[in-house]
Amino acid sequence: MPYIGRSTDGFGVRNRFLYLASADDTSVSGADANGATLTFTDGAYVDVYLNGVLLKAGTDYNTNTANTIASLSAMSANDEVTVIVYDVFTVGDMVSATSGGTFSGAVTTANLTVTSQATSGFQPILKIQRDQADTPQNNDPLGQLDFAGKNDAEEEVNYFRMRGKIKDASDGSEDGQMVFKVMTNGTNTDRITIEGGQPIELDGGVDINGGELILDADGDTSITADTDDQIDIKIGGTDEVTLSSSGIVINEGGNDRDFRVESDSYSHQLFVDAGNNSVCIGGDIAAYATGATDLVVGNANNEQNGITIVSGSGTGNSTLNFSDSNSGDGRRAGQINYQHQYDEFQWYAENLDHLIRFTSAGNFVPTTGYIKQCNSGASGGTFHNGTNIGGYNAGTYNEMNHNVADWILLLKNYATSGNQYGMYIGHGADTSGTTSKFLQFYNTSGTEFEVFGNGNVQNTNNSYGQLSDERLKSDITDAKSQWDDLKSIKVRNFKKHNTGDLVQIGVVAQELEKISPHLVEECNPLSEDIKHDASLGTLYTETDKDNGDIPDGRIVGDVKEVKEKVKGVKYSVLYMKAVKALQEAMERIETLEAKVKALEEA
Repeated sequence: MPYIGRSTDGFGVRNRFLYLASADDTSVSGADANGATLTFTDGAYVDVYLNGVLLKAGTDYNTNTANTIASLSAMSANDEVTVIVYDVFTVGDMVSATSGGTFSGAVTTANLTVTSQATSGFQPILKIQRDQADTPQNNDPLGQLDFAGKNDAEEEVNYFRMRGKIKDASDGSEDGQMVFKVMTNGTNTDRITIEGGQPIELDGGVDINGGELILDADGDTSITADTDDQIDIKIGGTDEVTLSSSGIVINEGGNDRDFRVESDSYSHQLFVDAGNNSVCIGGDIAAYATGATDLVVGNANNEQNGITIVSGSGTGNSTLNFSDSNSGDGRRAGQINYQHQYDEFQWYAENLDHLIRFTSAGNFVPTTGYIKQCNSGASGGTFHNGTNIGGYNAGTYNEMNHNVADWILLLKNYATSGNQYGMYIGHGADTSGTTSKFLQFYNTSGTEFEVFGNGNVQNTNNSYGQLSDERLKSDITDAKSQWDDLKSIKVRNFKKHNTGDLVQIGVVAQELEKISPHLVEECNPLSEDIKHDASLGTLYTETDKDNGDIPDGRIVGDVKEVKEKVKGVKYSVLYMKAVKALQEAMERIETLEAKVKALEEA
């Protein structure tokens, strides 16, 4: 046997691999019958057995190919090939366990344990010492400890390195230095530097994994991140500042602690008076409103003091928002907006509904393009532009406004509780996704049903249908076979002119009509269809508008004339044909399964 003693790497002795040959196989390799993968470093340390008979290396087989037993005689199916792989043994240098010794070269070992039987003192000691012959100098290296491994190219890499150095060799004032290097993006980089008399240098930050960073001697002032995504700053044992993903909180405990920011000229440029629940900008609160529970804005000269709201451009907006205790998170109950492009004020009320404008000419103008039903009697209300409509009751609320989030019509119950919501109808600037919505129904639970700009429809419970009660039907019979129809229907991939490069799956109406004419119906083309194919009809143009030929309620781009209808598919009926065909398929499968079972039992 070519193996003597015990290996130094894991104490393995041999590994056994079992292969079941296929007819005419002449080699074995890779995973064996037990899932183990054949590997060996030296072909001389391998024994090969065929059906229990030891084969002769070089005659009956060879190991010239790495991790492969080759040149076997053609085997029969299920012949057993057993491969025994022995570990290579290397004799190492040794030193006495009692008197010690010295290794002349580099020492490589899997594990190194340093022990001591001393009952006192700092022992055992692992000492790395440089004993140079010349006089030690500043910055002389003392030693290096490497943590090495291989990369995926089988190259040895020092992934972590510790270096010691004499920083100051002067007698009586010696300083040392320790540098921790970590492999970073292929380069050993200094991450921590510890030097006598100097702050610790860190590259890449410190992760204390939720521990507390103590800042004072008695341990009651600290920085902690023991809650995920939150930092607490504690002063005198009390959390004073909290930083989290939801915001920054100062004086979390609600104590009487003021917050003050000084400027070049003012000691209270920004001042939060905790005891009086007041905020001051530009001066001492006491000088303006002692004990005020509001915002005080002022300056020493009492001239031009106040708030300045700056727009980023001459065409931008400057806005003052108002909220209240009932406005909800993020909602503004009212707004004053100055539009620099038109040099005019615009006032908004509840839900930012546009009310009035003050123009640069001094005119007071009710906003056009907005229609709101007045809260009047049960017969309905009168819109402020003179248009009268019928309403359900005094709680009915209808409005039209093209200035808010693309919505052009809102129908809702204006009650303060209960189901006070309803339906939105809008128009979409984005017709390719779900940013814009054409139709939305929602209530206090949220959106229940909506139609997106790309035509997709969704609802909360992912269901749709129609009344199907037996009591509402007559002449109920089993549907005829749909097998042949379903086999003849062609399912196509295609792109539509109004959905860009989106690849869809479905049927072509003209092809389906030849198989099931009742599944196809004709309808008028939409305006975008006519834009795509002018043979389908014509649209109102700017010329029609200039000539006054566009009827009320119609605009440029609407359908003016339909020349040809387009074909649509009753997909809901097509789905039921598919259900019927599926049932037929299931019956056929069950019949075939019964026949197969009978044959198997026979």
